[in-house]
Amino acid sequence: MRLGFITGGQLARMMLQALVPLRHDMRVRVLDGSAECPCTGLVDEIVVGKSTDFGAVYEFGKDCDVIILEFEHVNIEALERLQAEGKRILCHPADLRIIQDKGLQKQFLVENHIPTAEFRLVQSKAEVSEPELPAVLKTRTQGYDGGGVRKVTSATELDAAFDAPSVVEACVDIATEYSLILGRDAQGQTFRYPVAEQEFHPDAHLVHFIAAPAELKPAVAEQIERIGDQILAAFAETGMWAVELFLTTGGAVLVNEIAPRVHNRGH
Repeated sequence: MRLGFITGGQLARMMLQALVPLRHDMRVRVLDGSAECPCTGLVDEIVVGKSTDFGAVYEFGKDCDVIILEFEHVNIEALERLQAEGKRILCHPADLRIIQDKGLQKQFLVENHIPTAEFRLVQSKAEVSEPELPAVLKTRTQGYDGGGVRKVTSATELDAAFDAPSVVEACVDIATEYSLILGRDAQGQTFRYPVAEQEFHPDAHLVHFIAAPAELKPAVAEQIERIGDQILAAFAETGMWAVELFLTTGGAVLVNEIAPRVHNRGH
């Protein structure tokens, strides 16, 4: 089997370490922007190229049987063409198209009756009105690890916000943040890992501490279980999803975002 990873960061490295016992009949390649990525020394070949470039992704994928995405910023058109040519891609490009765009993702949650914070979509910051504030602005595409997210509490802060198609999300009073990692294998069997609790760095907006399994009250555990069932029903293909969850001070569990891959919230 020819296995390809897009890209070759720490998550891909951990997956490769787990694959060591199965490597006897497997050739592993990585597409990454750097020849010195974290997967260096663990794979048969590193191809240097941008994951957002059609040509780089397509040419890389032609020499793979199975392609695994380490993160979601990958050229969709190249993946769709590779899939049409018989390549197996995790996650499914149709699911990735929804998840790549935070606006489409929020609409997808609403359409599937999955609880999330109230929101609306705007084309630029000029469409955000002062009565909507405070709010959280999220760029619809290319946000990653806290990038593309800004809390805006006043019109003055809005002047300094990024100006791009965005999600304007109502602020939520958060008691705790959790994550749920779940998936479906090639045989259609579903699985989920224990719920984890996170503490975030106040300035970097990145996960600082993770505790797993989380200590959950029955009412919270029931809500998370139901959300997991809804997500598995909504995404019918093979794949793995990391679901970021807010527990509000009122006791409701809301989905913040979904990533179509393994995730640093599941280490």
